[in-house]
Amino acid sequence: MTKAKVAAAGELEAVVRAKLRPLLSKWQAARGSERSGTLIIEPRLESLRIVSVGARFWIGGFAGDSSIDMDLMFTEQRNGQIAKPRITRSADAMTRGWSVGQSDQNLLDYIASIAYYYMTDNY
Repeated sequence: MTKAKVAAAGELEAVVRAKLRPLLSKWQAARGSERSGTLIIEPRLESLRIVSVGARFWIGGFAGDSSIDMDLMFTEQRNGQIAKPRITRSADAMTRGWSVGQSDQNLLDYIASIAYYYMTDNY
């Protein structure tokens, strides 16, 4: 994996953590000690391609699509339930060329929001 991909994966992790942490803290405070068990969240990145702002600026749509393909593994230790939703989204190259890369960067926030809403809808 290239340094750019490692950096993008780290940035994705930070965005997902920032999005989910307040929700998890809220749940923990609301339930206090009455809830036993642990919810384990394991994101597994299958593929990642984020076109840089520089590449988008200089070559526009010819830089290709940005895309993220990620599995989220949710395991509840209390009852052994496992959920494994897959989140796959891409940012179209030609339309993203007009935004000079901003839409490529917003893809990280979009993935984090999907994970957040999955959790609020299912847990």
